[in-house]
Amino acid sequence: MYSKCKCMRLVAISCLLCLQGIHVLAQEPTGDPMRKGYNLLQLGQEAAEKGSLDDAISFFERSRDLLPDNGEVVYYLGICHCRKGDYLTGIALLEESYERTLDPDILIPIKNAYFMNGLQYARNKKYDDAKKSFNRVIEIDPHEGKAYFNRGVCFLAENNYESALADFDMALENDFSELQLLFNKAVALEKTGQIEAAMDMYKSILQDKPLFASAHYNLAKLQEEHILETGEYDRFARDAVYHYQRALEIDPSFYEAAFNIANIYYTRGDVAVAIKWLKKCIELNEDFGQGYLFLAKMYMEKDAYNNVLSQLEILEEKGYTFPEIQQMRDKIYQITGKSHSVREAENSDEDRQ
Repeated sequence: MYSKCKCMRLVAISCLLCLQGIHVLAQEPTGDPMRKGYNLLQLGQEAAEKGSLDDAISFFERSRDLLPDNGEVVYYLGICHCRKGDYLTGIALLEESYERTLDPDILIPIKNAYFMNGLQYARNKKYDDAKKSFNRVIEIDPHEGKAYFNRGVCFLAENNYESALADFDMALENDFSELQLLFNKAVALEKTGQIEAAMDMYKSILQDKPLFASAHYNLAKLQEEHILETGEYDRFARDAVYHYQRALEIDPSFYEAAFNIANIYYTRGDVAVAIKWLKKCIELNEDFGQGYLFLAKMYMEKDAYNNVLSQLEILEEKGYTFPEIQQMRDKIYQITGKSHSVREAENSDEDRQ
């Protein structure tokens, strides 16, 4: 059985960092240093409001040189760096501004900056750094459900399923219950062996989102595993095939679903139907080696030797080196006395399918 687990690694988008400044018509600064500094601060605010962040940063940096003890300049400079995506620089400046002023309102952009920085790290698979950023968000606001969710996604990516579940539960407790959370919690439940709970959650998701292909696939996979463990084919086999088919109908890129349907029918002894689904799998992904190998094994059971040799040749052409390739070829040569492949005669075996 092809048991690849479909897991969403999505993260939610935080509120945009914004700059609130006083719109004034400032001129290029003249006069004493303090007056110049405030004039540059006003110019920086105007440039930032217009979206000219590089100009704004230049004005703010010059203002900072003249007003080294002014926390407001540091604040605006940090906001501009964050808006440019340079969260490390921006966060350091915002933290400095907060230390100087102890203004609690500054904690909001600091929280947002850490959140966006965490998303950036997570997208680049730097999960330890991402978790540190989300830790700071939670330290500032213990009720920020998005931070628990995204930290949980990082734990899930690291296969730390217990910690992921704990964070997903905290996200739910703090009123964050979006589809991504429910799906990833179902995956974490599955990985911790809580199969019934995982299946129930996938079913709950599909009640609200019946076109969610990944939920169909993961639910079918669990049902198929139950079949293989218990040998119960009745309802579970029917349901597994149904959900695999739904996954394929919704998203044809789920070639693994066709492979797993073939496995179910093969396990039940219906080789002809299994072959049909394997062909579907290969049609959807012509480079899926396991599909060709499984198809060759089925042809072998039906004594369709030319078809077997054809599949083995395809595998070798695609660079696969499964040990079964030579084993099956040697067995065919021993049975038939043939000493070479007869790929062009494949159609002669079709009546055996």
